[in-house]
Amino acid sequence: MIDKLNDEMVREIASNPNMPMETLSKIAVDRLDFTYGDIFEALTKHPLLELDFQTAKDRNTDRDRLLELARHSNLIIRQEVAKNKSTPVEILSELARDRSFLVRQAIADHPQAPASVLVALFEDLETNNRNSIEAIAGHPNTPEKVLRKLIENEQHWSKLYDGDCTIWHFLYLAMGSNPNTPLEFLEQILENGTSSEREAVAENPIIPKQLLIQLSQDEDENVRRGVVNNPNLPKEILIQLFEMGDEFACRKIAKNPDTPEQTLIKLTEHENKWVRAGVARNPNTPINLLVQLARDENKWVLAEVSKNPNTPKEISDKIREQHFNRK
Repeated sequence: MIDKLNDEMVREIASNPNMPMETLSKIAVDRLDFTYGDIFEALTKHPLLELDFQTAKDRNTDRDRLLELARHSNLIIRQEVAKNKSTPVEILSELARDRSFLVRQAIADHPQAPASVLVALFEDLETNNRNSIEAIAGHPNTPEKVLRKLIENEQHWSKLYDGDCTIWHFLYLAMGSNPNTPLEFLEQILENGTSSEREAVAENPIIPKQLLIQLSQDEDENVRRGVVNNPNLPKEILIQLFEMGDEFACRKIAKNPDTPEQTLIKLTEHENKWVRAGVARNPNTPINLLVQLARDENKWVLAEVSKNPNTPKEISDKIREQHFNRK
């Protein structure tokens, strides 16, 4: 019956405090597109679910209570347990076999999901969904053997998702930044991928220094941005990009607490608002430069000046009052 009602009627049913748990659980199963909508909101505030929902979300909830909630009849409770970053691995493993794809998807997204669970989710092809596959492709705990299977079975995945080629764009984005992706595949993406896919690869921490140097000279600014955001970027490459006037390098150096004052002075005059905002955000920017930036015409820069702990209080208050209507 519920599946034949419109959303407004279902929301009213979900809001009824006298509605039994069986009906609430059926609503959660039948309305898979309700997540974070009005129906979802109504369920989370229902007297029979509200306390359990909040407890399932709470990172301080103890193991035994999380295990109990992981076996709850309503999937929104099980889903919150699956999303809770404090949920122990053994409970995540149990939830990876949940009958709801929303719960399994939350497990695939969980930062502590172990390799064994991710492998099991991947191999459960009939009950997997596209979002789960994308999450597995980008998860840092996904083993290389799973990533290789993804790469080798392009036709299978395209067929599974009705020939939707866009899935490969998102898989390339996910695998491009995954440190477990084979280097030879990352090199293929760099050669044939889209701008955003190549940017994801440029950010990957396994990219060798020599290749980073090559990518730092790439004509695509998105790729150079990926290089700048690479956690293993050698300092000399960053400095070289900065000296070339690369915008993304300037932005990164502007925010760096170790940047010398003379460099900050130069960046305070930069034409790009995000570079100046970076200087304004820097916790080591001296007061005289913050006073100068307080006269900037850009609101993003002024907002960062007002939040910097080194900015004199009277200046911060004046910015908030004049530009953001706050006292």
